[in-house]
Order: sequence, then structure tokens, then C-alpha cells
Amino acid sequence: MSLVSIQSKWEKLSINDPKTLDPAINQIHRGVQFIAMAGKHFVENLADDSHTNLKWLSKEEVLAGNWIRDKKGNFRFSMRSKDLTLITFNSQMEMTSEFAIDGKTNDEVLEWMKSQLLAFGKNPSKMIMDIHYDIPHHETDDGVPYQFSSPALFEEMSKYRANSDLILRHFAA
Repeated sequence: MSLVSIQSKWEKLSINDPKTLDPAINQIHRGVQFIAMAGKHFVENLADDSHTNLKWLSKEEVLAGNWIRDKKGNFRFSMRSKDLTLITFNSQMEMTSEFAIDGKTNDEVLEWMKSQLLAFGKNPSKMIMDIHYDIPHHETDDGVPYQFSSPALFEEMSKYRANSDLILRHFAA
């Protein structure tokens, strides 16, 4: 990928003070923990913990977890951060379900995740939120619902991810 190609795909950013993005960053970070935990419990565990990682998929504009393998078909969980929505993709990268977490609590998100695991033939009782690393406390930990109250912040975060992906792919090549 050339620098000219990067320039042509670059998303113009509109927020000058990155601290303004904190509410969106914090909610996205908390929401993707469900995807990481699906990786922890349904993907082969690796010493470097990469089974819990996520990557940006530019075409779908999502943060995607690792593939969960199953005889019925592989699938993965993802988050479209620009509208705070969790998505399940099948092995052909077709969306099979989506769940907007705005107004939902962690308990409700966990139930949706379990319903998706069951739909793909996995034992949903294995899906527990036993985070094995430290992350800052957030009000959603106390039962406060996710709040998609400033859509522009979430849209901006999506642009940051897309731009970062362009740069990282350029240097990786």
C-alpha cells in the first residue's frame, strides 16, 4: 500500500481534543470484553493470550474476535464501534445476528452472547466474564446500561481505527 493509497482512503478527523473521546473509548473497550471472553472460552488458548485479541476489519468496519471453530460452521463475534453494536458473522463473513448494546446492561449483553453460542452449537454455560487481566472500573460494571448518547464520538473512534489500520498495514508491508 503506497502513501498515495493511504491518502485516498484516509478518514478526516473532526475532534481536536482526544480526551473528548473518552466516553466512547470506555464503552467500546468494555463492550469488546465480551468478544475477548468468547475467545478465552471457545478458542484454543495460546501462551501469548492472542486467542482473546481483536483486529480491525476495514471492509466490515468492525473490531473482530478470533474464529470460533465448530462442526456446524465457524463463526466470530465482532463490534461495529461506530454504533456500539455486537455482530455475529458466519464462516462466509455473512452477518447472522446483530445486537445494539445501547441501553443494555452487561447481563443483557452476556445473555445475547450465550444465545449466539447456542445457535452455533456451543455450550453457552462456558461463557463467563472471568477477565484475567486488569482493566479500569467502569459504570457498566455496576449495572449501568451502555449509552450511545454521542454518536459523533463513536463515529470518530471508527475513523481512528480505520486510519490506524491503514498506517499499520503500510508499515507491515
